Amino acid sequence: MLSELGRRPVIGGNEGSFGDEFEKEIGMLLRDQRR
Repeated sequence: MLSELGRRPVIGGNEGSFGDEFEKEIGMLLRDQRR
């Protein structure tokens, strides 16, 4: 669910490097929540 948000073009043209950073952040958040 959250990972889908990171891959969608929410920001449009800015979705390049920001999408990468955003997905990393979400990945870490998901790991913390699953513990």
